[in-house]
Order: sequence, then structure tokens, then C-alpha cells
Amino acid sequence: NSASTPVAESDDHVFARFLVLPGLDVAGAGARMMGRRELYVRLVRRITLECTDTAARLGDAMRQGNRERMREVVHGAKSLLGALGADALYALSVRLQQDLSGERDVTEDVGRFVQDYEELLTRLQEALTAPSGRLSGPF
Repeated sequence: NSASTPVAESDDHVFARFLVLPGLDVAGAGARMMGRRELYVRLVRRITLECTDTAARLGDAMRQGNRERMREVVHGAKSLLGALGADALYALSVRLQQDLSGERDVTEDVGRFVQDYEELLTRLQEALTAPSGRLSGPF
């Protein structure tokens, strides 16, 4: 019965939900993708499917005192955050990557990165799955 078959939501509708999320320059990121909204939506889907363990891996490396592993995890997240338009989190990842190459205590910054990254993933996942025009939470 075709009446019960869900209709796939257009990338334009999904993209529009990202525009209201705090901490993202979606318009700038979309412009860098030459206005191809489907590329941005595909990137978000990829991040929410493949990068859900980034914060946990960073936390594990920190607990083990493995600065090189921490730097690798941050480096991997950095390019995706830049492409996503998560400017503040991107800037934090740049600073963390630099600080991890030295001896500076990064405990506070790693904690903030983990928290902000997890919040971003939650918001992105909710925006992907929310019924059109509806987002829960403080966005």
C-alpha cells in the first residue's frame, strides 16, 4: 500500500533544520560546498553514523595519558568540524592539536571538546530525524 510508505524527506528540508542549530555556520559551509545542500546533508549523515565514538576515543586516550593518540583523534575530527561549519569547535580542535604537540595541560580543553562534540552530535542527529519543522530541545 503506497499510502503507508514513508516519503523520503528532501535534502532541502533537512538542510533547513540545520540552519537553526547553534554553533554552526551552515550557510558558510554550504557556500564552501558551492550551494550543494545534498553534500552538506550527506556529510552530517556520515558524521552521525561514523564519528560517534570520537569523544569516547579522545577521553580514553586522555585517561591513558597518550598525547599522540589524543592528537590523532583531534586531527581526525578537525577537518570534519571545519567542513561542517562548527567554527568554535574547529578552533578548539586547532588549539588542542597544537597544545598536544607540547607539554601544556589540556585536561580542561579536552573536557570541553568532548562535551561540545557530544552536544553537537546530539543536535545533528535530532535535526536529521525530527519531523519537518520540529526540533526538541533548546535550539
